[in-house]
Amino acid sequence: MIAIETVLAQIKKRYSPAYIREDYLRCLWAYASWLSTPAIVVEIGTQYGCSLVTMAAALHGTDSRLYGIDPVFATGIFTYLDLHEPYSLTQVSSEEKVRELARACGISDEEIMLIPERSWEYLPKWNTPLDLLFVDGEHGYEPVKKDCEWLRWVKPGGYAVFDDWLWDVERAVKEYIANKPQWHILHEGTHRPEGEMVVTILRRGE
Repeated sequence: MIAIETVLAQIKKRYSPAYIREDYLRCLWAYASWLSTPAIVVEIGTQYGCSLVTMAAALHGTDSRLYGIDPVFATGIFTYLDLHEPYSLTQVSSEEKVRELARACGISDEEIMLIPERSWEYLPKWNTPLDLLFVDGEHGYEPVKKDCEWLRWVKPGGYAVFDDWLWDVERAVKEYIANKPQWHILHEGTHRPEGEMVVTILRRGE
């Protein structure tokens, strides 16, 4: 296990505060650290890797495997706010940026697998039960509905976390689980006064 403070320190060296949501990273680290190990974790929407690396840090040394699924890895670049030039946009190699952050935290390339596809295109190839699913991909109603199909792979007792509990995300998830009594909402995200949406956490019953 690698301390969350170690990960946050490395993230803060690299990214503008606009990209850092410390409370939700601490939440992800905590939930990952509570999993039985070795664990299997899938993240939909990895981009620059802060959340994926945070969960990998909590599971470091347990032979767990984490998978980041994002089509940005196929294009090879993404754009982000430069830490040292807050009003400029910087293009970087997306996969290498994730790897570089992970290595700086002491996480090996073997602990994290990066999948350069959309989640619903990769889903038919998947056949492994999950301990934790983190969804932070496209936030439209139709993409979230497709991402919800990954819920069937979460083990009894496992967790699913949805970021940005916007109207379309909330509607798609609640519709999907409406007739699935095995799914329970442990914590529902709310709209903060400053405008940030917080995560919603679901647990699959035994």
